[in-house]
Amino acid sequence: MKEITRIHIAKQAYEIELSAKKDLEKYMSKLEVYAGDPEILADIEIRITELLSEHGVTSGGVITDSEVEYLRKTLGEPEEFASDEVVLAEAEASSNRANKRLYRDIDGAVLGGVLSGIAKYMGINPLWARLIFVVLLLVSFGTVLVVYFVLWVALPPARTAAEKLELEGREPTLAAIREMSERTEKLPQRSSTAGRILLDVAGIAAVGLAIGALALTIFGGGAALIAVNKMVAVLSHTAPLAWTVLCLLVLSGLLLAALGVLLAYAAFARKFTRKMLIAMVAIIASGILTFGSGIGMAVDLVYSERNAAEQSMVERKVNLPAEFANVKSLKASAYSLNKSNMHHDMSINYVVDPGVPRYVLRSSDDTRPEIKVEDGKAKIVFKNSIKQNHAYFLGGFSTPSLTIYGPALDEIIVEQGGFLYTSEYQNGQKTLRVDTLAATSVQLSGTYQKLEVNNAGYVDADSSTVYDLIVDGSRSGWISAGVVRNLSVSYADACQRLDRVDSTISVAGVSSGRMTLNGQEVEASTYESPCISVNVGDGDGGSKFEDIKV
Repeated sequence: MKEITRIHIAKQAYEIELSAKKDLEKYMSKLEVYAGDPEILADIEIRITELLSEHGVTSGGVITDSEVEYLRKTLGEPEEFASDEVVLAEAEASSNRANKRLYRDIDGAVLGGVLSGIAKYMGINPLWARLIFVVLLLVSFGTVLVVYFVLWVALPPARTAAEKLELEGREPTLAAIREMSERTEKLPQRSSTAGRILLDVAGIAAVGLAIGALALTIFGGGAALIAVNKMVAVLSHTAPLAWTVLCLLVLSGLLLAALGVLLAYAAFARKFTRKMLIAMVAIIASGILTFGSGIGMAVDLVYSERNAAEQSMVERKVNLPAEFANVKSLKASAYSLNKSNMHHDMSINYVVDPGVPRYVLRSSDDTRPEIKVEDGKAKIVFKNSIKQNHAYFLGGFSTPSLTIYGPALDEIIVEQGGFLYTSEYQNGQKTLRVDTLAATSVQLSGTYQKLEVNNAGYVDADSSTVYDLIVDGSRSGWISAGVVRNLSVSYADACQRLDRVDSTISVAGVSSGRMTLNGQEVEASTYESPCISVNVGDGDGGSKFEDIKV
Protein backbone atom coordinates (compact mmCIF):
# COMPACT_ATOMS: atom_id res chain seq x y z
CA MET A 1 0.00 0.00 0.00
CA LYS A 2 1.38 3.39 -1.00
CA GLU A 3 1.58 6.21 1.52
CA ILE A 4 -0.64 9.22 0.78
CA THR A 5 -0.76 12.82 1.97
CA ARG A 6 -2.93 15.92 1.42
CA ILE A 7 -2.31 18.84 -0.95
CA HIS A 8 -4.32 21.86 -2.18
CA ILE A 9 -4.68 22.80 -5.84
CA ALA A 10 -6.65 25.99 -6.65
CA LYS A 11 -7.97 25.94 -3.07
CA GLN A 12 -9.32 22.40 -3.49
CA ALA A 13 -8.05 19.62 -1.22
CA TYR A 14 -6.88 16.30 -2.65
CA GLU A 15 -5.31 13.13 -1.31
CA ILE A 16 -2.12 12.20 -3.23
CA GLU A 17 0.42 9.41 -3.22
CA LEU A 18 3.88 10.51 -2.04
CA SER A 19 5.57 9.55 -5.28
CA ALA A 20 2.93 11.36 -7.27
CA LYS A 21 3.28 14.37 -4.96
CA LYS A 22 7.02 14.64 -5.62
CA ASP A 23 6.47 14.41 -9.35
CA LEU A 24 3.63 16.97 -9.23
CA GLU A 25 5.63 19.41 -7.05
CA LYS A 26 8.56 19.25 -9.48
CA TYR A 27 6.13 19.87 -12.36
CA MET A 28 4.44 22.75 -10.55
CA SER A 29 7.81 24.37 -9.82
CA LYS A 30 8.62 24.38 -13.51
CA LEU A 31 5.17 25.79 -14.20
CA GLU A 32 5.74 28.60 -11.71
CA VAL A 33 8.97 29.54 -13.43
CA TYR A 34 7.31 29.24 -16.84
CA ALA A 35 4.27 31.27 -15.89
CA GLY A 36 6.17 34.16 -14.34
CA ASP A 37 2.87 35.55 -13.08
CA PRO A 38 0.73 34.41 -10.13
CA GLU A 39 -2.48 35.00 -12.10
CA ILE A 40 -1.31 32.77 -14.95
CA LEU A 41 -0.30 30.11 -12.43
CA ALA A 42 -3.74 30.39 -10.82
CA ASP A 43 -5.39 29.81 -14.20
CA ILE A 44 -3.15 26.79 -14.77
CA GLU A 45 -4.10 25.34 -11.36
CA ILE A 46 -7.80 25.80 -12.19
CA ARG A 47 -7.20 23.95 -15.44
CA ILE A 48 -5.44 21.14 -13.51
CA THR A 49 -8.54 20.71 -11.29
CA GLU A 50 -10.71 20.55 -14.41
CA LEU A 51 -8.48 17.87 -15.95
CA LEU A 52 -8.49 15.86 -12.72
CA SER A 53 -12.29 16.05 -12.66
CA GLU A 54 -12.40 14.84 -16.27
CA HIS A 55 -10.15 11.98 -15.22
CA GLY A 56 -12.51 11.04 -12.39
CA VAL A 57 -10.67 12.68 -9.48
CA THR A 58 -12.79 15.30 -7.70
CA SER A 59 -12.05 17.30 -4.55
CA GLY A 60 -11.08 14.87 -1.77
CA GLY A 61 -10.11 12.16 -4.25
CA VAL A 62 -6.75 10.43 -4.52
CA ILE A 63 -4.19 11.57 -7.12
CA THR A 64 -1.93 8.78 -8.31
CA ASP A 65 1.11 8.65 -10.58
CA SER A 66 -1.16 7.99 -13.55
CA GLU A 67 -3.12 11.21 -12.95
CA VAL A 68 0.09 13.24 -12.77
CA GLU A 69 1.29 11.62 -15.98
CA TYR A 70 -2.07 12.49 -17.57
CA LEU A 71 -1.70 16.12 -16.47
CA ARG A 72 1.81 16.44 -17.88
CA LYS A 73 0.82 14.82 -21.12
CA THR A 74 -2.28 16.99 -21.55
CA LEU A 75 -0.79 20.31 -20.52
CA GLY A 76 2.68 19.68 -21.91
CA GLU A 77 6.10 20.31 -20.42
CA PRO A 78 6.97 23.96 -19.71
CA GLU A 79 10.41 23.72 -21.33
CA GLU A 80 8.77 22.83 -24.62
CA PHE A 81 7.38 26.38 -24.82
CA ALA A 82 10.42 28.45 -24.12
CA SER A 83 9.95 31.01 -26.90
CA ASP A 84 7.03 33.24 -27.79
CA GLU A 85 7.06 31.93 -31.35
CA VAL A 86 6.51 28.40 -30.13
CA VAL A 87 3.82 29.60 -27.76
CA LEU A 88 1.90 31.36 -30.52
CA ALA A 89 2.35 28.47 -32.95
CA GLU A 90 1.10 25.98 -30.38
CA ALA A 91 -1.82 28.24 -29.50
CA GLU A 92 -2.79 28.60 -33.16
CA ALA A 93 -2.56 24.87 -33.74
CA SER A 94 -4.64 24.14 -30.66
CA SER A 95 -7.54 26.23 -32.03
CA ASN A 96 -8.09 23.56 -34.67
CA ARG A 97 -8.25 20.70 -32.18
CA ALA A 98 -10.45 21.83 -29.31
CA ASN A 99 -14.18 21.46 -28.81
CA LYS A 100 -16.04 24.73 -28.42
CA ARG A 101 -18.28 25.53 -25.49
CA LEU A 102 -20.66 28.49 -25.26
CA TYR A 103 -20.12 30.94 -22.39
CA ARG A 104 -21.08 34.52 -21.68
CA ASP A 105 -18.18 36.80 -22.58
CA ILE A 106 -18.07 39.17 -19.60
CA ASP A 107 -14.88 40.86 -20.85
CA GLY A 108 -16.61 42.21 -23.95
CA ALA A 109 -20.06 42.55 -22.41
CA VAL A 110 -22.29 45.59 -22.75
CA LEU A 111 -24.98 44.10 -20.51
CA GLY A 112 -24.80 40.39 -19.80
CA GLY A 113 -22.21 39.19 -22.30
CA VAL A 114 -24.65 36.90 -24.12
CA LEU A 115 -24.26 38.47 -27.57
CA SER A 116 -20.50 38.90 -27.15
CA GLY A 117 -20.22 35.23 -26.16
CA ILE A 118 -22.27 34.09 -29.14
CA ALA A 119 -20.12 36.23 -31.44
CA LYS A 120 -16.88 34.71 -30.11
CA TYR A 121 -18.35 31.22 -30.30
CA MET A 122 -19.31 31.78 -33.96
CA GLY A 123 -16.12 33.64 -34.77
CA ILE A 124 -17.77 36.90 -35.87
CA ASN A 125 -17.52 40.52 -34.80
CA PRO A 126 -19.76 41.24 -31.74
CA LEU A 127 -21.13 44.27 -33.59
CA TRP A 128 -22.86 42.00 -36.11
CA ALA A 129 -24.41 39.95 -33.33
CA ARG A 130 -25.78 43.09 -31.71
CA LEU A 131 -27.17 44.45 -34.97
CA ILE A 132 -28.88 41.12 -35.67
CA PHE A 133 -30.31 41.19 -32.14
CA VAL A 134 -31.78 44.68 -32.70
CA VAL A 135 -33.41 43.52 -35.94
CA LEU A 136 -34.85 40.44 -34.24
CA LEU A 137 -36.04 42.62 -31.37
CA LEU A 138 -38.11 44.70 -33.79
CA VAL A 139 -39.34 41.78 -35.89
CA SER A 140 -40.38 39.69 -32.88
CA PHE A 141 -42.02 42.66 -31.10
CA GLY A 142 -39.71 42.21 -28.12
CA THR A 143 -40.13 38.44 -27.75
CA VAL A 144 -36.42 37.81 -28.40
CA LEU A 145 -35.68 39.78 -25.24
CA VAL A 146 -37.12 36.88 -23.22
CA VAL A 147 -34.73 34.52 -25.04
CA TYR A 148 -31.85 36.87 -24.12
CA PHE A 149 -32.73 36.75 -20.42
CA VAL A 150 -33.10 32.96 -20.53
CA LEU A 151 -29.63 32.63 -22.06
CA TRP A 152 -28.30 35.09 -19.49
CA VAL A 153 -29.54 32.76 -16.74
CA ALA A 154 -28.57 29.51 -18.45
CA LEU A 155 -25.08 30.32 -19.76
CA PRO A 156 -22.16 30.47 -17.33
CA PRO A 157 -19.70 33.37 -17.64
CA ALA A 158 -16.21 32.72 -19.02
CA ARG A 159 -14.12 33.74 -16.01
CA THR A 160 -10.97 31.61 -16.20
CA ALA A 161 -8.46 31.53 -19.03
CA ALA A 162 -9.42 27.92 -19.75
CA GLU A 163 -13.11 28.85 -20.10
CA LYS A 164 -12.24 31.76 -22.38
CA LEU A 165 -10.18 29.40 -24.52
CA GLU A 166 -13.03 26.92 -24.72
CA LEU A 167 -15.32 29.74 -25.84
CA GLU A 168 -12.97 30.46 -28.74
CA GLY A 169 -12.57 26.75 -29.48
CA ARG A 170 -8.91 26.53 -28.42
CA GLU A 171 -7.31 23.75 -26.44
CA PRO A 172 -6.53 25.06 -22.92
CA THR A 173 -2.86 24.04 -22.86
CA LEU A 174 -0.09 25.76 -20.89
CA ALA A 175 0.89 27.88 -23.86
CA ALA A 176 -2.70 28.86 -24.66
CA ILE A 177 -3.46 29.73 -21.04
CA ARG A 178 -0.37 31.92 -20.83
CA GLU A 179 -1.16 33.59 -24.15
CA MET A 180 -4.77 34.23 -23.07
CA SER A 181 -3.69 35.69 -19.72
CA GLU A 182 -1.18 38.01 -21.36
CA ARG A 183 -3.74 39.09 -23.93
CA THR A 184 -6.28 39.82 -21.21
CA GLU A 185 -3.77 41.94 -19.32
CA LYS A 186 -3.04 43.98 -22.45
CA LEU A 187 -6.70 44.72 -23.09
CA PRO A 188 -7.43 48.43 -22.62
CA GLN A 189 -9.72 49.31 -19.77
CA ARG A 190 -13.22 49.67 -21.18
CA SER A 191 -14.82 53.02 -20.69
CA SER A 192 -17.96 52.48 -18.63
CA THR A 193 -19.41 55.97 -19.12
CA ALA A 194 -21.86 54.87 -21.81
CA GLY A 195 -22.75 51.79 -19.79
CA ARG A 196 -23.41 53.86 -16.68
CA ILE A 197 -25.60 56.28 -18.59
CA LEU A 198 -27.52 53.40 -20.15
CA LEU A 199 -28.03 51.75 -16.77
CA ASP A 200 -29.10 55.04 -15.16
CA VAL A 201 -31.67 55.63 -17.90
CA ALA A 202 -32.89 52.05 -17.52
CA GLY A 203 -33.10 52.55 -13.74
CA ILE A 204 -35.15 55.73 -14.10
CA ALA A 205 -37.47 54.00 -16.57
CA ALA A 206 -37.83 51.07 -14.16
CA VAL A 207 -38.71 53.45 -11.31
CA GLY A 208 -41.34 55.06 -13.54
CA LEU A 209 -42.68 51.60 -14.37
CA ALA A 210 -42.91 50.69 -10.69
CA ILE A 211 -44.62 53.97 -9.70
CA GLY A 212 -47.02 53.85 -12.66
CA ALA A 213 -47.94 50.23 -12.04
CA LEU A 214 -48.48 50.86 -8.34
CA ALA A 215 -50.59 53.97 -8.95
CA LEU A 216 -52.66 52.19 -11.59
CA THR A 217 -53.15 49.26 -9.26
CA ILE A 218 -54.24 51.46 -6.34
CA PHE A 219 -56.59 53.81 -8.21
CA GLY A 220 -57.76 51.27 -10.78
CA GLY A 221 -58.25 48.67 -8.08
CA GLY A 222 -60.22 51.16 -5.98
CA ALA A 223 -62.50 52.04 -8.89
CA ALA A 224 -62.92 48.35 -9.73
CA LEU A 225 -63.74 47.63 -6.08
CA ILE A 226 -66.58 50.16 -6.13
CA ALA A 227 -67.83 48.78 -9.45
CA VAL A 228 -67.69 45.19 -8.24
CA ASN A 229 -69.64 46.14 -5.11
CA LYS A 230 -72.37 47.66 -7.26
CA MET A 231 -72.39 44.67 -9.58
CA VAL A 232 -72.53 42.12 -6.77
CA ALA A 233 -75.44 44.01 -5.21
CA VAL A 234 -77.42 43.30 -8.41
CA LEU A 235 -75.86 40.01 -9.45
CA SER A 236 -74.99 38.21 -6.21
CA HIS A 237 -74.38 34.91 -7.98
CA THR A 238 -71.36 36.40 -9.75
CA ALA A 239 -69.65 37.52 -6.51
CA PRO A 240 -67.03 34.72 -6.24
CA LEU A 241 -65.90 35.07 -9.85
CA ALA A 242 -65.97 38.88 -9.74
CA TRP A 243 -63.83 39.02 -6.58
CA THR A 244 -61.42 36.48 -8.08
CA VAL A 245 -61.02 38.61 -11.21
CA LEU A 246 -60.38 41.71 -9.11
CA CYS A 247 -57.77 39.95 -6.96
CA LEU A 248 -55.94 38.54 -10.00
CA LEU A 249 -55.78 41.91 -11.73
CA VAL A 250 -54.57 43.65 -8.57
CA LEU A 251 -51.96 40.93 -8.06
CA SER A 252 -50.72 41.32 -11.65
CA GLY A 253 -50.36 45.06 -11.07
CA LEU A 254 -48.35 44.47 -7.88
CA LEU A 255 -46.13 42.00 -9.71
CA LEU A 256 -45.47 44.58 -12.41
CA ALA A 257 -44.55 47.11 -9.74
CA ALA A 258 -42.24 44.55 -8.09
CA LEU A 259 -40.56 43.91 -11.44
CA GLY A 260 -39.96 47.63 -11.82
CA VAL A 261 -38.41 47.83 -8.33
CA LEU A 262 -36.13 44.86 -9.02
CA LEU A 263 -35.03 46.26 -12.37
CA ALA A 264 -34.35 49.66 -10.81
CA TYR A 265 -32.26 48.10 -8.03
CA ALA A 266 -30.28 46.03 -10.52
CA ALA A 267 -29.61 49.06 -12.72
CA PHE A 268 -28.62 51.50 -9.96
CA ALA A 269 -26.63 48.92 -7.98
CA ARG A 270 -24.87 47.70 -11.14
CA LYS A 271 -25.61 44.22 -9.92
CA PHE A 272 -27.10 41.54 -12.17
CA THR A 273 -26.92 38.17 -10.48
CA ARG A 274 -28.38 34.90 -11.64
CA LYS A 275 -30.79 34.87 -8.69
CA MET A 276 -32.05 38.30 -9.68
CA LEU A 277 -32.58 37.19 -13.26
CA ILE A 278 -34.43 34.09 -12.12
CA ALA A 279 -36.61 36.29 -9.92
CA MET A 280 -37.33 38.61 -12.85
CA VAL A 281 -38.30 35.73 -15.10
CA ALA A 282 -40.50 34.29 -12.34
CA ILE A 283 -42.22 37.66 -11.80
CA ILE A 284 -42.84 38.10 -15.54
CA ALA A 285 -44.23 34.58 -15.89
CA SER A 286 -46.43 35.00 -12.81
CA GLY A 287 -47.65 38.40 -14.02
CA ILE A 288 -48.58 37.06 -17.44
CA LEU A 289 -50.36 34.11 -15.84
CA THR A 290 -52.33 36.19 -13.32
CA PHE A 291 -53.24 38.96 -15.76
CA GLY A 292 -54.22 36.50 -18.49
CA SER A 293 -56.30 34.47 -16.04
CA GLY A 294 -58.01 37.63 -14.76
CA ILE A 295 -58.86 38.87 -18.23
CA GLY A 296 -60.02 35.42 -19.29
CA MET A 297 -62.31 35.13 -16.27
CA ALA A 298 -63.64 38.65 -16.87
CA VAL A 299 -64.47 37.85 -20.48
CA ASP A 300 -66.13 34.62 -19.39
CA LEU A 301 -68.16 36.56 -16.81
CA VAL A 302 -69.31 39.08 -19.42
CA TYR A 303 -70.32 36.42 -21.92
CA SER A 304 -72.13 34.37 -19.30
CA GLU A 305 -74.15 37.42 -18.24
CA ARG A 306 -74.90 38.29 -21.84
CA ASN A 307 -76.14 34.78 -22.45
CA ALA A 308 -78.22 34.96 -19.30
CA ALA A 309 -79.69 38.28 -20.46
CA GLU A 310 -80.51 36.84 -23.87
CA GLN A 311 -82.12 33.76 -22.37
CA SER A 312 -84.33 35.94 -20.19
CA MET A 313 -85.88 37.49 -23.31
CA VAL A 314 -89.18 36.13 -24.63
CA GLU A 315 -91.03 36.98 -27.84
CA ARG A 316 -94.72 37.99 -27.86
CA LYS A 317 -97.05 38.73 -30.77
CA VAL A 318 -99.93 41.07 -29.92
CA ASN A 319 -102.68 42.46 -32.19
CA LEU A 320 -103.16 46.22 -32.04
CA PRO A 321 -106.57 47.87 -31.66
CA ALA A 322 -108.68 47.87 -34.83
CA GLU A 323 -108.56 51.67 -35.08
CA PHE A 324 -104.79 51.47 -35.56
CA ALA A 325 -105.49 50.52 -39.18
CA ASN A 326 -106.58 54.13 -39.80
CA VAL A 327 -103.52 55.74 -38.23
CA LYS A 328 -101.71 58.27 -40.44
CA SER A 329 -99.58 60.06 -37.85
CA LEU A 330 -97.37 58.35 -35.30
CA LYS A 331 -95.46 59.91 -32.39
CA ALA A 332 -92.76 57.64 -30.95
CA SER A 333 -90.50 57.58 -27.91
CA ALA A 334 -88.09 54.77 -27.06
CA TYR A 335 -85.72 54.86 -24.12
CA SER A 336 -84.41 53.07 -21.05
CA LEU A 337 -85.07 54.27 -17.51
CA ASN A 338 -81.63 53.07 -16.51
CA LYS A 339 -79.40 56.05 -17.26
CA SER A 340 -76.34 54.13 -16.03
CA ASN A 341 -76.71 52.16 -19.23
CA MET A 342 -74.91 54.07 -21.96
CA HIS A 343 -77.32 52.46 -24.44
CA HIS A 344 -80.44 53.91 -22.79
CA ASP A 345 -81.83 55.15 -26.13
CA MET A 346 -83.62 52.30 -27.91
CA SER A 347 -85.36 51.97 -31.27
CA ILE A 348 -88.77 51.10 -32.66
CA ASN A 349 -89.00 49.22 -35.95
CA TYR A 350 -92.10 50.06 -38.04
CA VAL A 351 -92.93 47.94 -41.09
CA VAL A 352 -95.69 48.99 -43.50
CA ASP A 353 -97.97 45.96 -43.82
CA PRO A 354 -101.53 45.67 -45.24
CA GLY A 355 -102.47 42.93 -42.79
CA VAL A 356 -103.89 43.15 -39.30
CA PRO A 357 -102.04 45.78 -37.25
CA ARG A 358 -99.88 44.06 -34.66
CA TYR A 359 -96.56 44.19 -32.89
CA VAL A 360 -93.86 41.68 -32.06
CA LEU A 361 -92.12 42.34 -28.77
CA ARG A 362 -88.95 40.66 -27.61
CA SER A 363 -88.29 41.51 -23.99
CA SER A 364 -88.32 40.22 -20.47
CA ASP A 365 -91.63 39.45 -18.82
CA ASP A 366 -92.76 42.85 -17.56
CA THR A 367 -91.95 45.14 -20.50
CA ARG A 368 -94.89 46.41 -22.57
CA PRO A 369 -95.19 49.30 -25.04
CA GLU A 370 -97.72 52.00 -24.23
CA ILE A 371 -99.89 52.59 -27.30
CA LYS A 372 -102.65 55.19 -27.60
CA VAL A 373 -104.82 55.75 -30.70
CA GLU A 374 -107.13 58.72 -31.26
CA ASP A 375 -108.49 60.40 -34.40
CA GLY A 376 -106.07 58.73 -36.78
CA LYS A 377 -103.07 59.58 -34.59
CA ALA A 378 -101.10 57.14 -32.46
CA LYS A 379 -98.54 57.57 -29.73
CA ILE A 380 -96.12 54.80 -28.77
CA VAL A 381 -93.95 54.94 -25.68
CA PHE A 382 -91.48 52.07 -25.50
CA LYS A 383 -89.38 52.10 -22.35
CA ASN A 384 -87.13 49.62 -20.64
CA SER A 385 -87.04 49.32 -16.86
CA ILE A 386 -84.00 48.82 -14.66
CA LYS A 387 -84.88 45.16 -14.11
CA GLN A 388 -84.50 44.39 -17.79
CA ASN A 389 -80.99 45.85 -17.76
CA HIS A 390 -79.89 43.72 -14.81
CA ALA A 391 -76.63 42.90 -16.56
CA TYR A 392 -75.84 46.41 -17.81
CA PHE A 393 -72.62 46.58 -15.79
CA LEU A 394 -71.18 43.60 -17.65
CA GLY A 395 -72.45 44.60 -21.07
CA GLY A 396 -75.16 41.93 -20.94
CA PHE A 397 -77.82 44.33 -22.19
CA SER A 398 -81.26 42.77 -22.26
CA THR A 399 -82.48 45.60 -24.46
CA PRO A 400 -86.01 44.89 -25.69
CA SER A 401 -86.91 45.12 -29.37
CA LEU A 402 -90.29 46.21 -30.74
CA THR A 403 -91.49 45.71 -34.33
CA ILE A 404 -94.84 47.18 -35.37
CA TYR A 405 -96.73 46.06 -38.47
CA GLY A 406 -99.28 48.66 -39.60
CA PRO A 407 -100.56 50.98 -42.34
CA ALA A 408 -98.45 53.43 -44.31
CA LEU A 409 -97.89 56.62 -42.36
CA ASP A 410 -98.05 60.18 -43.63
CA GLU A 411 -96.22 61.60 -40.63
CA ILE A 412 -93.60 60.33 -38.19
CA ILE A 413 -92.66 62.34 -35.11
CA VAL A 414 -89.72 60.94 -33.14
CA GLU A 415 -89.36 62.48 -29.69
CA GLN A 416 -86.72 60.18 -28.23
CA GLY A 417 -84.56 57.24 -29.29
CA GLY A 418 -84.49 55.70 -32.74
CA PHE A 419 -87.11 54.82 -35.34
CA LEU A 420 -86.73 52.48 -38.34
CA TYR A 421 -89.42 52.87 -41.01
CA THR A 422 -89.73 50.37 -43.86
CA SER A 423 -92.30 50.81 -46.65
CA GLU A 424 -93.08 47.48 -48.31
CA TYR A 425 -95.31 48.89 -51.10
CA GLN A 426 -93.91 47.86 -54.46
CA ASN A 427 -94.56 51.28 -56.03
CA GLY A 428 -93.66 53.17 -52.90
CA GLN A 429 -95.83 55.66 -51.08
CA LYS A 430 -96.84 59.14 -52.13
CA THR A 431 -95.70 61.33 -49.26
CA LEU A 432 -93.98 61.01 -45.91
CA ARG A 433 -93.18 63.72 -43.38
CA VAL A 434 -90.49 63.12 -40.77
CA ASP A 435 -90.13 65.37 -37.73
CA THR A 436 -87.31 64.65 -35.30
CA LEU A 437 -86.15 66.21 -32.07
CA ALA A 438 -82.54 66.57 -30.96
CA ALA A 439 -80.59 63.38 -30.13
CA THR A 440 -83.00 61.20 -32.12
CA SER A 441 -82.45 59.14 -35.26
CA VAL A 442 -84.65 57.88 -38.08
CA GLN A 443 -83.69 55.36 -40.72
CA LEU A 444 -85.88 55.04 -43.80
CA SER A 445 -86.16 52.20 -46.29
CA GLY A 446 -88.49 52.20 -49.28
CA THR A 447 -89.63 54.42 -52.15
CA TYR A 448 -91.15 57.88 -51.64
CA GLN A 449 -92.61 60.34 -54.15
CA LYS A 450 -92.13 63.21 -51.72
CA LEU A 451 -90.18 63.16 -48.48
CA GLU A 452 -90.43 66.14 -46.15
CA VAL A 453 -87.96 66.36 -43.29
CA ASN A 454 -88.16 68.81 -40.39
CA ASN A 455 -84.97 67.73 -38.80
CA ALA A 456 -83.23 68.34 -35.50
CA GLY A 457 -81.72 64.89 -35.18
CA TYR A 458 -80.36 62.37 -37.65
CA VAL A 459 -82.25 61.07 -40.70
CA ASP A 460 -80.73 58.35 -42.88
CA ALA A 461 -82.47 57.83 -46.21
CA ASP A 462 -79.51 56.27 -48.01
CA SER A 463 -81.42 52.98 -48.38
CA SER A 464 -84.47 54.72 -49.87
CA THR A 465 -85.46 55.96 -53.31
CA VAL A 466 -86.58 59.57 -52.90
CA TYR A 467 -87.88 61.65 -55.80
CA ASP A 468 -88.62 65.00 -54.20
CA LEU A 469 -86.71 65.80 -51.03
CA ILE A 470 -87.90 68.82 -49.05
CA VAL A 471 -85.86 69.74 -46.01
CA ASP A 472 -86.52 72.35 -43.34
CA GLY A 473 -82.98 72.99 -42.14
CA SER A 474 -83.81 75.76 -39.71
CA ARG A 475 -82.95 73.45 -36.83
CA SER A 476 -79.67 71.74 -36.15
CA GLY A 477 -79.72 68.29 -37.70
CA TRP A 478 -78.23 65.96 -40.27
CA ILE A 479 -79.83 64.16 -43.21
CA SER A 480 -78.33 61.82 -45.78
CA ALA A 481 -79.95 60.53 -48.97
CA GLY A 482 -79.05 58.97 -52.29
CA VAL A 483 -79.67 60.51 -55.73
CA VAL A 484 -82.89 62.58 -55.66
CA ARG A 485 -84.80 64.18 -58.50
CA ASN A 486 -85.52 67.50 -56.85
CA LEU A 487 -84.01 69.04 -53.72
CA SER A 488 -85.59 71.94 -51.85
CA VAL A 489 -83.97 73.34 -48.72
CA SER A 490 -85.09 76.11 -46.41
CA TYR A 491 -82.91 77.41 -43.62
CA ALA A 492 -82.54 80.26 -41.17
CA ASP A 493 -80.44 83.32 -41.85
CA ALA A 494 -79.33 83.42 -38.20
CA CYS A 495 -78.22 80.58 -35.98
CA GLN A 496 -76.22 79.79 -32.87
CA ARG A 497 -72.46 80.16 -32.90
CA LEU A 498 -71.02 76.66 -33.20
CA ASP A 499 -67.73 75.09 -34.22
CA ARG A 500 -69.58 73.55 -37.15
CA VAL A 501 -72.50 74.55 -39.34
CA ASP A 502 -75.90 74.24 -37.73
CA SER A 503 -77.53 71.88 -40.22
CA THR A 504 -76.14 69.47 -42.82
CA ILE A 505 -77.91 67.97 -45.84
CA SER A 506 -75.94 65.43 -47.85
CA VAL A 507 -77.22 63.77 -51.05
CA ALA A 508 -75.41 61.59 -53.56
CA GLY A 509 -76.74 63.68 -56.45
CA VAL A 510 -79.66 65.71 -57.88
CA SER A 511 -80.76 64.30 -61.25
CA SER A 512 -82.59 67.45 -62.36
CA GLY A 513 -79.38 69.42 -62.02
CA ARG A 514 -81.19 72.17 -60.08
CA MET A 515 -82.09 72.71 -56.43
CA THR A 516 -84.02 75.29 -54.45
CA LEU A 517 -82.49 77.20 -51.54
CA ASN A 518 -84.88 79.40 -49.53
CA GLY A 519 -87.18 79.66 -52.57
CA GLN A 520 -84.42 80.51 -55.05
CA GLU A 521 -83.58 77.95 -57.74
CA VAL A 522 -79.85 77.45 -58.26
CA GLU A 523 -77.55 74.90 -59.81
CA ALA A 524 -77.34 71.66 -57.81
CA SER A 525 -73.92 71.85 -56.18
CA THR A 526 -72.33 71.99 -52.79
CA TYR A 527 -73.40 75.05 -50.81
CA GLU A 528 -72.03 76.37 -47.54
CA SER A 529 -73.34 79.11 -45.26
CA PRO A 530 -72.78 79.88 -41.58
CA CYS A 531 -76.02 78.10 -40.69
CA ILE A 532 -76.30 75.26 -43.20
CA SER A 533 -74.25 72.95 -45.36
CA VAL A 534 -75.63 71.29 -48.48
CA ASN A 535 -73.35 68.61 -49.89
CA VAL A 536 -74.19 67.34 -53.38
CA GLY A 537 -72.10 64.40 -54.49
CA ASP A 538 -72.85 64.85 -58.22
CA GLY A 539 -73.94 68.27 -59.43
CA ASP A 540 -73.70 67.42 -63.12
CA GLY A 541 -77.33 66.42 -63.36
CA GLY A 542 -78.59 63.38 -65.30
CA SER A 543 -81.69 61.79 -66.68
CA LYS A 544 -84.88 62.61 -64.78
CA PHE A 545 -86.88 59.99 -62.94
CA GLU A 546 -90.25 58.91 -64.25
CA ASP A 547 -93.22 59.95 -62.16
CA ILE A 548 -94.41 57.35 -59.69
CA LYS A 549 -97.97 56.14 -59.84
CA VAL A 550 -99.26 55.20 -56.42
